[in-house]
Amino acid sequence: MTAIGQALPAVLVTAEDVAAGKPHPEGYQQAARRLGVDPRRTVVIEDTDSGVKAGRAAGATVIGLRTTYPLARGLRGRRLMTSGPFAWSRNPRPREMN
Repeated sequence: MTAIGQALPAVLVTAEDVAAGKPHPEGYQQAARRLGVDPRRTVVIEDTDSGVKAGRAAGATVIGLRTTYPLARGLRGRRLMTSGPFAWSRNPRPREMN
């Protein structure tokens, strides 16, 4: 990011920081923990099915971008709100993934 003149965010969780990648929620859970917030009070913006599933499993509100892929399978069958290229769903209960 610095190469394009953008400052790094205060919290940055990368693949090297987690034992399990998406669709496991560890990355989003770790980011929320580092920020000192409950994952249920966060918003995840994703454009892939595995990312949508990870965000939902973490307990976040998920906004799925429909511009990269069709509506992510992780959001299908859920009560959704949609607007243009966006679809989103609130997940009231986080769940652990083993």
